[in-house]
Amino acid sequence: MANILDIFRSYAGDKLIERSSIISGVQEEKLLDFYSSVFPIIITQIPSENLKRAPGTQKLIAFLEAPEFPEQCKQLVKDNLDATFSEDLKAKAFDKIIEKSAQDKLFTLAVASAFVLIKEIHASNTSLDYGVIKKTLLGFDQSASNEFVACIVKNKEGAHLIDNPNKIALSDKHDDSDQSILGGYAGGR
Repeated sequence: MANILDIFRSYAGDKLIERSSIISGVQEEKLLDFYSSVFPIIITQIPSENLKRAPGTQKLIAFLEAPEFPEQCKQLVKDNLDATFSEDLKAKAFDKIIEKSAQDKLFTLAVASAFVLIKEIHASNTSLDYGVIKKTLLGFDQSASNEFVACIVKNKEGAHLIDNPNKIALSDKHDDSDQSILGGYAGGR
């Protein structure tokens, strides 16, 4: 079962931490602690109505890699969340987690990234309700797990972390230095 913290085992999570560190000046280790603490809070607090009325969708990885990433984050938060909601959420999510000087920047990056991720998951399967997507990201449901993994893994052939058996069997790449898990006991290479 996938949840939002699995993002940090993927290319998307690496990119989020890297870009956040550059933008905020906060060390990557602190950012990992920060995001793992605030993402669940942010996901539970973003109203589904805001997600439904927000126009369009973006791919999370493209969003994170865009040169205008910080500006896009600010605009997304400004357009989709009212100021009172943002301040209440900031107070819940940030107390004693990160330095005051970096809070505004990191809040914007975290909320925008969570927002884009949820919208991308929904765009990949519009039959999924936003509530179900949020429950999946929080680990309470697994209905949107495949869609979530597909969003955070940068693999042109799909979100499969291991090649499918047909591809492995038909592959012409046989490298003698490639060790079989079984070391040849079951006909391995």
